Amino acid sequence: LFGHILGERLNDTQNKQMLKKISHSTDSLANLLDSLLDISRLDAGIITINRKTFCINDLLSHIFQQYQPIAAKEGIILHYIPSHVTIVSDPQQLERVIRNLVVNAIKHMGKGRIILGVRRATSQIVIIDNGLGIPENEQKKIFNEFYQLHNPERNRSKGLGLGLSIVQRTIQLLGHRMSLESKRNQGCKFAIHLPIIKKNQEIIDLPTTSNTQDSIFTTENAQNILIIEDEEELLYGLDILLRNWGHNTFLAVNKQEALDLSKKNSIHIIISDYQLQNNDNGIDIILSIREQYQDQIPAVLVTGNTTPSVLEKISAHHIPMLSKPYLPNELVLNLNKSILKHKLTL
Repeated sequence: LFGHILGERLNDTQNKQMLKKISHSTDSLANLLDSLLDISRLDAGIITINRKTFCINDLLSHIFQQYQPIAAKEGIILHYIPSHVTIVSDPQQLERVIRNLVVNAIKHMGKGRIILGVRRATSQIVIIDNGLGIPENEQKKIFNEFYQLHNPERNRSKGLGLGLSIVQRTIQLLGHRMSLESKRNQGCKFAIHLPIIKKNQEIIDLPTTSNTQDSIFTTENAQNILIIEDEEELLYGLDILLRNWGHNTFLAVNKQEALDLSKKNSIHIIISDYQLQNNDNGIDIILSIREQYQDQIPAVLVTGNTTPSVLEKISAHHIPMLSKPYLPNELVLNLNKSILKHKLTL
């Protein structure tokens, strides 16, 4: 949050370059923690599968556009073969699986070529590379948590060794099957076997993602936002960020302060940490304020706790959740999700 705020204020090129390096480091840290959170969510069984019938082309081309420049920097050619077959799966979870497989290939194959496409005859989405390959006696081990074949120095830029474990668990959750063919120095072929619909089926358009701030976050449409956070630096950073976006903020460190502020002021949005002082928790505070207002006020929970039981509890109340550390655009997306849900209930 502080990095984002500083970036909006810096003008000189030299300091901007330094800030860019800091941001890259914090982004890498956030990616590692996100992998741990993904494992916790899978273990908690709180990921909901939403199967749909859709054309695979938009999903695969989106991944290609995202990772082609990254692959090129590593001296790897990422090639995508367009395919307009229709499949049945959960678009969001399937995209995460394919993205993890592409990233894994970029990080560990060495130089060479990656092909991303669909084999209609065998009903497979394939990710093929001609890199270092995986010896047969290692092929089961690479799906274990924290196991890395080509990273003996534990280089953090190559991840934690959780990507393929997440892939395997998600594939099982989707009800699909995945196969691996590989030999040392002959590359790898990961294939995801799934239903391909040939014709006469409803096709949905995949939602596009955006990192831009929604129109609700403008000075023309300022919101009264209650922030509940007992970590002083986080409270301060979030306060500055939201006020820079043109909003009015009210700050609390515990349940009593939050309830007092909500009685004295008209609150439009709540952002609350989950675990607070005196055994208070964000869920109870949000529910209390909603009861006080007799309204499902939009809210987002923030937590650094990845315990499956905690994630289950948050999921049961259907409140959007952000895991620490988070990026400003992630906050915007989750707030918009909560606000949209609120509008649909009115």
